[in-house]
Amino acid sequence: ARDLEQALAANPRSAEGWLNRGLCAVNFAGNEEQFGRDPRPHFEQAVRALDRAIELNPQEALSWSARGLAWGNLAFNDSNHGRAAAEAFAKARDDFARAVELNPALEEAWRLRGWVHTNWGSWRYGKGEKPVALFRQAVADFDRAAALHPARAEIHVRRGEANLNLAICLHELGEDSSPALTAALADFDRSITGNPRDPEPVWRRGWLYHVAGQHAEAVADFEKAEAMAPHLRSCFAEKLAASRAWLAGGATVALLERAGQAVAGGRYAEAREAYEQAFRGLETDRGFTLPAETLRTAHYNLACMYALAAAGKTSSVAPLPDGPLGRPRGLPAPDAPDAPDAPDAPDAPDAPDAP
Repeated sequence: ARDLEQALAANPRSAEGWLNRGLCAVNFAGNEEQFGRDPRPHFEQAVRALDRAIELNPQEALSWSARGLAWGNLAFNDSNHGRAAAEAFAKARDDFARAVELNPALEEAWRLRGWVHTNWGSWRYGKGEKPVALFRQAVADFDRAAALHPARAEIHVRRGEANLNLAICLHELGEDSSPALTAALADFDRSITGNPRDPEPVWRRGWLYHVAGQHAEAVADFEKAEAMAPHLRSCFAEKLAASRAWLAGGATVALLERAGQAVAGGRYAEAREAYEQAFRGLETDRGFTLPAETLRTAHYNLACMYALAAAGKTSSVAPLPDGPLGRPRGLPAPDAPDAPDAPDAPDAPDAPDAP
């Protein structure tokens, strides 16, 4: 840093010198963030230095990309996430757009723009929105980065994260989430193969398995990631506990599936017995919970069983009547999971190193 200051003092119109000063400030801010200190003053310093670099040489794509990264970090580090954060995000997006316009082959600009879109989408999701367009844009950005640098494992982790967030939003909107989940799994698998010592794609794949209802696979990945990097456990501890609870409640799940099959086959006495056993299991295992829709369906089906038993009907090939909650049905398929908690800032990766 001292050498940079001396070089700029000797040549204050050096665009390259101001670019390097901005990059140093971005990297220093990232270090401050890792130690729990406020990085914003350093990101602001980076913006000022990069303003000067762009003023002196507006054709340098790297300067625009670096300033986009600084603006993006200022948006995410705004504790209020109000108008100032929204303006910082808009500036980041505009800077990256200019960077890729000047140099479409600048891989890091596509990658960092995808990272900004993912994080901004995660914040808006946490506010109750379903920012499908932002996550789709992030995936498109990472596609461009991957086309330019297909061997870079980080791109696949980030694209997998964006696709997973996209799948969660689509599922909650009642749309098909399977293509996004499949794409995310492929990216996490590829990243793990390319960099087996990195715990992040392992726990992110565990999160995907949790979302998909594949809880045994989720627990295996979470435990593997914990063994690799115990300090990262907070990123997935809640999901690990939830998947373990699902596995512990396997007998209850099996009873509900059996009850649903009995309902479909018109075997009402068998269905009633299975539902009663399942509810007794839920009462004794407080650590295991079911999605609200599944519970409502099970309660409605059981109520129908009692009504039919009172009418002297223990079996029938006729379907049950529609109720206020819809036609009775069994446990949802594994690819229709309970929606996870909103992704939040702690789950977002640390800022990538500036180019």
